[in-house]
Amino acid sequence: MYGRWRSFYNVKRDHDDIVRRFVHFKDTARRVHEFNKSGKPYTWGLQIMGDLTPEEVSEFTRPKFSRRKNHQ
Repeated sequence: MYGRWRSFYNVKRDHDDIVRRFVHFKDTARRVHEFNKSGKPYTWGLQIMGDLTPEEVSEFTRPKFSRRKNHQ
């Protein structure tokens, strides 16, 4: 499944990175599967961030705030 996902999204990784990220992919796939079994009127799916760590995902999803200088 991980190989098909990488092929679908054209994700290129070296062997060590594949091994490391597979752990995160399995966790994401399990959460998607459990959610989809819950009977909600919508489903989740695996997407491009499927093998990222939670920290990496938060880099993409958290709001970006710019600091404004206090003009006097």
